[in-house]
Amino acid sequence: MSLIADRPLRPATELLWVGDGGWVACDTALAKTDPRRVIAFIECKEHRVRVQWVRDRCDVSVHDTLREALQAVEAACTRDREASPERSLQLH
Repeated sequence: MSLIADRPLRPATELLWVGDGGWVACDTALAKTDPRRVIAFIECKEHRVRVQWVRDRCDVSVHDTLREALQAVEAACTRDREASPERSLQLH
């Protein structure tokens, strides 16, 4: 049995509100002081949700709903964890 399987599952991401219609998406597996913790900036504006990726890629994706944007962020975070399993073992 792996250490990961023994631990309760936690959300891979958290959103930090930064103002009207804006959030920072963070990877909860990394320490709060680790700059790699920031995955993307999310902005809801004019009936669209823009995700400005800042970790592992530097582009913008546009989504119809906040739910779709969050699913994209969560999927990216999950892919990162699968590519680097040691990331998910860090203690907070």
